[in-house]
Amino acid sequence: MNRKTSALWRGFLQALPIVVGVLPFGIAYGAAVAQNMPWWGGMGMSALVFAGSAQFIAVGLVARGAAPLSIIITTVLVNLRFVLMSSALSPVFRKKGPRWQPLLAFFVVDESFAVSSVEFERGKSDAMFFLGSGLALYLIWQLSTAAGIWFGPLIPEGFGLEFALSASFIGLLALLIRSRPAALVGLLAAILSLALYYALPGTWAPLIASLIAATIGVIWEQRKRGD
Repeated sequence: MNRKTSALWRGFLQALPIVVGVLPFGIAYGAAVAQNMPWWGGMGMSALVFAGSAQFIAVGLVARGAAPLSIIITTVLVNLRFVLMSSALSPVFRKKGPRWQPLLAFFVVDESFAVSSVEFERGKSDAMFFLGSGLALYLIWQLSTAAGIWFGPLIPEGFGLEFALSASFIGLLALLIRSRPAALVGLLAAILSLALYYALPGTWAPLIASLIAATIGVIWEQRKRGD
């Protein structure tokens, strides 16, 4: 097994524990698809969009008869956080050259970012590791979507699948917070997000809060290094 294949396989395996959060999330999405739109539309979104929270919102908007432009704008706003993630991963992606970058960018999701960030902080910056983690999550997302579409309607109400998204993000946050400064930045982002919730429309509050908290964290870290 050469180095590229080894890194790809290692990324695939290290992403598998995250499946615990992704699997019920995908089933819940598939169940929502079964109730509100054709199965091929839901599977198509999972295959081509691959963005869980945005897909959930899109299904809800379709169910309410929202205009296509409204659905597109809303899901783009929800996915703006991927701009921040892609920016953080760009030094690693650039090493692979322009031919690989669109493929790598497609697999930028919360889970692949979290798993790869932990690996890259250890000094093992390999885009193939990221690709492996993305492929694992992509495969599970397709399978769980299909399972939700066909078997989701059989799951009784109140089973708790709707909490899968929140639980998944909490787990990812716990994975990334491994130092006191990171914990303080995360806490600041949470406080700012709550404070801005009623002042900003849609998903702007967590995005702006994350930008402010991350900026303060970077300035703090640079000043510490300067001292």
